Amino acid sequence: MATRIVLQHKETGFIKNGYYGFSWTTLFFGFMPALFRGDFITFFGAFAVMLIIGLVTVGFGTFFVSLA
Repeated sequence: MATRIVLQHKETGFIKNGYYGFSWTTLFFGFMPALFRGDFITFFGAFAVMLIIGLVTVGFGTFFVSLA
């Protein structure tokens, strides 16, 4: 389902393949695939949001956040 795109840094010329589209693994496993893919900023950001919402709603809100 995802479409491959090529990302290139303007200054260093570093090239990396990226993917744009829907992620089934993120749907089923939440923010954990970001950790395994090396996307630490997304992992820590999603973890912080889930932690805060989980604390405020005593855990019930994390289910609804994972659906979004």
